[in-house]
Amino acid sequence: MRIFKISLVLLVIIFFISCSGGSGSSTSKSNKSIYGTAQLGNLANANVTIYRIEDDGTFTLLFTEKTSDGTALDEIGKFNLHVESLNDSDYYLFKVVGGKDWDANDDGLLDDNYTLNNGVIRLIAKGSDIKESADNLRVTYVSEIVYEKVIREIKYNFDKNKFQTLLNIAVAKVLQSDITDDGVLDCQDMLYYNPVLHRNKLMDNYMIRRDEIINIIHQGKIPALMLSPVLGIYSTNSYIRGIKISSDETKAYVTDRNYGLKILDVSDPSDPKLLSSFSTPDSALDISLSSDGSKAYVVDEDNGLVILDVSDPYNPTKLSSFNTTGQAQGITLSSDGTKAYVADGTNGLVIIDVSNPSDPNLLGSFDTGGDTRAAIPSSDGSKIYIADGGNGLTILDLSDLNHITLLGRYNTVGYANSVTLSDDGTKVYVADGNGGLVIIDVRDHNNPKKIGSYNTEGYARAVSLSRDETKAYVSVGGVGLEILDVNDLSNIKLIGSYYTSDTSYGLILSHDENKAFVANGSRGMMILDVSDPKNLVFPSSYDTDEYAEDVTLSNDGTIAYVADGDDGLLIIDVSNFNNLVLLGSFDTTGYAQDVILSKDGNKAYVADGDNGLLIIDVSAHSAPTLLNSYVTAGYAYGIILSNDGTKAYVADGVNGLLIFDVEDSSNITLLGSYDTAGNAYSVILSSDGTRAYVADGDGGLVILDVSDPSRPNLLNIYDTIGSIRSVTLSNNENKAYVSVKNHGVEILNVSNPMDITLLSTYSTEGYIHDLSLSIDDTIAYFVDGASVVMLDVSDSSNPTLLGKYNTSGYSYSLILSNDGTKAYVADGADGLVIIDLELFK
Repeated sequence: MRIFKISLVLLVIIFFISCSGGSGSSTSKSNKSIYGTAQLGNLANANVTIYRIEDDGTFTLLFTEKTSDGTALDEIGKFNLHVESLNDSDYYLFKVVGGKDWDANDDGLLDDNYTLNNGVIRLIAKGSDIKESADNLRVTYVSEIVYEKVIREIKYNFDKNKFQTLLNIAVAKVLQSDITDDGVLDCQDMLYYNPVLHRNKLMDNYMIRRDEIINIIHQGKIPALMLSPVLGIYSTNSYIRGIKISSDETKAYVTDRNYGLKILDVSDPSDPKLLSSFSTPDSALDISLSSDGSKAYVVDEDNGLVILDVSDPYNPTKLSSFNTTGQAQGITLSSDGTKAYVADGTNGLVIIDVSNPSDPNLLGSFDTGGDTRAAIPSSDGSKIYIADGGNGLTILDLSDLNHITLLGRYNTVGYANSVTLSDDGTKVYVADGNGGLVIIDVRDHNNPKKIGSYNTEGYARAVSLSRDETKAYVSVGGVGLEILDVNDLSNIKLIGSYYTSDTSYGLILSHDENKAFVANGSRGMMILDVSDPKNLVFPSSYDTDEYAEDVTLSNDGTIAYVADGDDGLLIIDVSNFNNLVLLGSFDTTGYAQDVILSKDGNKAYVADGDNGLLIIDVSAHSAPTLLNSYVTAGYAYGIILSNDGTKAYVADGVNGLLIFDVEDSSNITLLGSYDTAGNAYSVILSSDGTRAYVADGDGGLVILDVSDPSRPNLLNIYDTIGSIRSVTLSNNENKAYVSVKNHGVEILNVSNPMDITLLSTYSTEGYIHDLSLSIDDTIAYFVDGASVVMLDVSDSSNPTLLGKYNTSGYSYSLILSNDGTKAYVADGADGLVIIDLELFK
């Protein structure tokens, strides 16, 4: 009986243990949390917020988490994904802020000391993808870069049905190969990306800057706003004109006008190195390579063609030369490599038999009557298309090289410098000097017709096409590289530009089209990241017909008034970012430089260059009318109104500062003036209206007492390091921020106008025109001709770069919206550009 009772008790115990264990196991399985990892290196104690992206592109906060700490890397950086609450068809944002990075160099080893992360990394993915990746999901710098590429689409044009495709495309711009081994490069590869294991999966343009990207994030900055498009530069002591890349893209062959051929190692684009050089007798201008890369064909201007053996890149040797009678400018090889087509300047086209590179022979020639700069044959070699200088495009029949004949011409308006042919041979793209890019239909060779054109910012010298022929890359002298959307030839658009600070000539794209190698004149060879030309295209822009010099806003921020140079004043409705509409315009007789509105918004005061001051009634936006004008003796560059709107202060160039009574618009009278020593470009007033701060060009910063407008008196002059273009005051008026041409920004202590002292300087290469301050005075925004630059000026003694938005035109001036979230930029030939300053927040 005792044994029976004991056995019964044991059975009961086993039963309960079994039930308990089974129930616990089942509950644990169903409620098991799935954890992702925050990994720059692994981030401990970082704040994580999880949002659902709504159909309208807004974000709904769902969960907050903190990443785990630990004693081993695999314990650090974990956070709950809350997959049980995620819908398969919805998109989610994971935002990781701050934390301690315990593997800052991503070597897979726990660092002795953590690196403080002051920045943010984010990840956007679909619920179904998040669940599929599960514990493998990582928020990394790769997911942050992808986020920066797609956030604009979410904020302004979110479409759930199309977004997955856009997300996958963005991933393919950052990663070069499959990580999940499913044969597809897509969002899953971003989720699985492990910075320790997969860094070799990055595209080259990101791989070489990986450490820089991590450092940018650690500093609390945004990679998209901090990364320069310049991957590498090789500086020469001369002038680079032509460029070709080896098939494996490890070597660049550049023609140096004064020193012949240079062969560069570009296997690391961030650090190009000279392998060897070969000095030619005259001016090396262009180059072609044989298909196997063993021979280089160099056109050497008055010396004609030089053929080199470059099979040993460390020791190029001469095989032969052929002295054309003209000035050899460009060269192209036939598809079989047996013929060289030499653009021989005023001598026209010369065709040379190079089947035996040691013994070149003349096959034929044709005097085009122009200045032959470049030539490209048809795929079958029966025709050739020539950039013929002032003659435009010339088409020749090469079916009989003993009797080359003219088929047709198209006389472009500019100076044809180079040509590129579409794959199907029906279109020719001409870099036409001052005529920009011209596209010509050549299906009828006897009657070629223009079917598209784009007026580039400067002198178009060379053009290359993307493989799908939707983008044209144009080398623009004095500007750099412009990337154009040529998918619709009736509506060609600029989608990106890169300022190279010299006269760019030849260019060639890498096979993956992520890099452009640019022959950049005296600056040598430049390697640019062109993987995503649209990455910093702004929410909206309005392309004016002339040069947008200045912009101001209505009180409610819905109307922009643009001083558009020769086109006068433009009035644009900016209430809808996606649809900027011209409401009206007034063609001034001068050159509209600056504009300001009356407090009631009914009158616009325009500094109109040599036409002086204009007052325009803009109460009817569609029909602005002139109220009055006053022709000044100088050149009206800038204007500001007194607080009560009764006085206008005009920066009148060499004539200094002029003060007008404009209380009665029908009777403008000069109250007083002060002839500054320099060239008055702009003016601002103190809040009480008693002091005027004049940006006086080489005359520095001039502070005047204007409490008596009829007798302005000099208080002080501060001699800036260069020509001052604009001045802005802090809210308390103790500091002045001055933009100095070709030097940067100077921050001055002007609390005592009689004793001005320099607080700090921020140097930049650009030509600074204008500067604005954020509402709290912590950020300075300035335009430098190529971009809008953001400086952290919270510490006036140490301004630091926060980032920049590259504009596609020539940025002259900017104004911030009342809430400080948008910048309205007068962007030269590209008109009005609106930048969302909170896009990446």
